[in-house]
Amino acid sequence: MTEEEKTDMLKMVEAFRELGKATEPYSNIEPILNNTATTLSERFYQEHFIMSAVLEAFLQKDEISFADLNKTIVNYVPKEFVWDISVARINLIISKMIRLGLVELLETENKYAPKFRITLDGVKAYQEHTFQSLATSSFFNYQTYLLSKKADKMSHRMFWVTIVSVVVAILSVFVTIWVTTKK
Repeated sequence: MTEEEKTDMLKMVEAFRELGKATEPYSNIEPILNNTATTLSERFYQEHFIMSAVLEAFLQKDEISFADLNKTIVNYVPKEFVWDISVARINLIISKMIRLGLVELLETENKYAPKFRITLDGVKAYQEHTFQSLATSSFFNYQTYLLSKKADKMSHRMFWVTIVSVVVAILSVFVTIWVTTKK
């Protein structure tokens, strides 16, 4: 091995070491196995709809209690949401809206019953129908996904019906030939 080949080999080994360091941030990622297309579509739809409901809650007042906010959410969203979504998930969505600066948390003497105030960004998002549009888009995407799944199942069924029809047609040709040659 020449000196130049040894140098090239050392450079290649060093490049592989650097590659290992570059991929280190990705080494501890564990996939969430329940993130299917159905659950993600449904989750985005529910999240945007609830965000829209939270902004809708501030239509009459600038400040509302946690109980009034929950009451508005329960009365605003489709009834299947009430049974499909946990309270923790709703609270997580409200927390997300606080972090996004759409809603502000106000301190009260009871830390379990806070009050909320809509921010200027929240008013702007409500006026622009941002989350209403996202909820509508998510809903139609979710419905399209469900329809495509049904269409896919139907096409598989029709494929098998076609195969059975071809087999029956071939058998009927053989039976016809057999009966006509038997005479």
